Amino acid sequence: MHTPSFRSFFSAALLAALVACEEDTTTDPTPEPFDECDGDSVRTALSNAEAGDSVVIGACAVAGPFIVPAGVTLSGQGKTASTIEVASADVGVELSSGAVLRELRVNSAGAAAVVAREQGALTVISGVEVHATLGIGIGAEDVPLLVLSEVVLTGPVTSANVDDVSGTATTLETATHGLVLVNVGTAALSDVEVSGFADFGVLAIESTVVWTGGGASGNRGTGAMFEGGDVNLQDLAFCGTMRGQRQLPPYGAIVSSIVEGVGSPTGTATHVDFCDNEGVGLLLNKASSFELRGSDATPASISGNVAAGLLVLDSENLVLADVEVTGTTAGELPLGEDDAILPLGDGVHLVRTSQGIDFTNVSATENERVGLLLDIGPEVDVGPDVMDPSVKFLKATWTNVFVEAAPPDGFGARCQGDFDDPGGQKKSWGSTDEDDWDYGIDRDALATTQDIFPDENTDFVSIVAAGNPCNMPEPGAIAFNGLMAVGVP
Repeated sequence: MHTPSFRSFFSAALLAALVACEEDTTTDPTPEPFDECDGDSVRTALSNAEAGDSVVIGACAVAGPFIVPAGVTLSGQGKTASTIEVASADVGVELSSGAVLRELRVNSAGAAAVVAREQGALTVISGVEVHATLGIGIGAEDVPLLVLSEVVLTGPVTSANVDDVSGTATTLETATHGLVLVNVGTAALSDVEVSGFADFGVLAIESTVVWTGGGASGNRGTGAMFEGGDVNLQDLAFCGTMRGQRQLPPYGAIVSSIVEGVGSPTGTATHVDFCDNEGVGLLLNKASSFELRGSDATPASISGNVAAGLLVLDSENLVLADVEVTGTTAGELPLGEDDAILPLGDGVHLVRTSQGIDFTNVSATENERVGLLLDIGPEVDVGPDVMDPSVKFLKATWTNVFVEAAPPDGFGARCQGDFDDPGGQKKSWGSTDEDDWDYGIDRDALATTQDIFPDENTDFVSIVAAGNPCNMPEPGAIAFNGLMAVGVP
């Protein structure tokens, strides 16, 4: 069980204390004459600064790059007033251990707008806008504690031009990643918005991420991917992820363990929406635990996605409470060992995920193919009549769960596996008996008819292979090589 409130309050209190300390104790050590609008003058001031000092950029555009020494603050006079311009191949602002960047804008046509990768003290980025046309927005690697507050990262990709961006575009051709976190001890994000990047809005690898407010919407490829580590999300949106020319399907958000050696992720998401993505809303892969929660007054929403709203592979301890899953339209995903293009249109689709399922106050409505599908695989059974001790039983609790079938021939809630079928063809179950798998699930009239008395030839095409069956994005190069893998020198 996670404790999101402690982490969120801890991060907010830590940031407030740091800001108060800056306002009360910082001094300006820069020698006279100092030209606050001249890049060389700012660089000289930074090189002479010591921990606790502050260097302030004027209300103007200043040419980077800049290196902010340990414990030094580089600040502007507001995001609409002070701008750092980053030329090709440069890292715009490199933050040393304990450095602070605040109240300015960075326009980057370089390798990265802002980078922090020194071990040591807390690093803070606050009140900063990044507009990147090439490279990445913000990258952090091996930083023990990173705080981002009121940060906006914007790339060049929009719904108007997404089809013009090459499906294999590199950092030399466009801005590919908004925020990259590699082995960050704790990243505390508040009011952080990421949009317009060609591959990932956010990519976090083996990092603890506590993120409240904002989101990653309007990106191409993947809105946010959390590979390994622990993630705590609150009051966010991952919406409008686009496909464009990419061969891989798009995802609103992914919580996964794909890279060899990366441990199973854990996570919670409270009042988080996954909506209107041109692919899967939320994908969980090999998660050891994950909770998605809303409230009675404001349910969490998974809506308007393509192929699947929530797709869960090889995971366990899945909790959904006060969640609405609606409006999933039909789409195709490359599934299975041979990447066969197969149709889906499922609200919630669980694959080889059979242990620790707990759904409370969950509805799945207007999903084109099926509201809830459990594809439990060949090693799990649902009924108490199987006495083989090697058989693992489905462990699921359904409380106030409602499903409806989309007319004319959709389904409500189904469970399928390979038991009692020597030929290997999947066997589907749908029932209303107290002893059966779906006790606690209510169906509308059409779902009752469709689910309980299907055509005997009905079989759901579904995911059958382990590993990386959905052609998920592969972040292995960054996991092994860090920010260098995305062109950051």
